[in-house]
Parts: sequence; structure tokens; C-alpha cells
Amino acid sequence: MLLGVVTILQWVSTKSGVLLAAGILSILVACVVFAAKVSETIERAKPWEEHLPGKEGTVVRQIDGNLPGVVKLDGSTWSARSNGVVIGDGERVVVTGVDGLYLVVQKIEEASR
Repeated sequence: MLLGVVTILQWVSTKSGVLLAAGILSILVACVVFAAKVSETIERAKPWEEHLPGKEGTVVRQIDGNLPGVVKLDGSTWSARSNGVVIGDGERVVVTGVDGLYLVVQKIEEASR
């Protein structure tokens, strides 16, 4: 991108259309590369959503119906919701999905039915 700016500055001093075209092209290429890197980073940021369903954890703060609680899963704590079921502290749960930043969990007894 810096090359594009320098090329445009050179065009301003020399009035050469070729330098202007090269400068604009350099800036466009830099923008496309930057956008591709940002898109790649966003795609890599999602894998946690894919590998959490099916994992088991323990409730460390009660999930009260539709109000979120906290679940400990693989040594990390996560905000979690259930589908309207109260799940108390210490109960074992399984992750059934992800809803935004919340895990959706069920009691292990319910999930095995």
C-alpha cells in the first residue's frame, strides 16, 4: 500500500498517467490481499463452534430455565443456557449446540433418553 502512495506522489510531481495507474493498481492489490487475510482470519475464528457440541461439562453456576448460567468444559468456563430446564450446580451436562456466545446444554440424563 505504501508503494501505491509513493507512486501517486511521484505522479503528482511528474504528471505521468502511467505512474498514476500503477499507484492505483498497487493500492487495489493491497486492499484485495488485506480483505482476503481478514476473511481467512474470521473463518479460522469459528472452529470452537464446531467442536463443542457433544462435549460434557459441569454446571458451576445454576442455569435457571432460560436465564444463562456457567458451565466448566475442558478447564474453561462458558456461559450456557438450557431449553427452559433448571440445571443446578454440580450437575453434568452435554453441549447440544451453540447460540451466539452461549452454549446450549442438556442434563446428561435427558440427553441419553
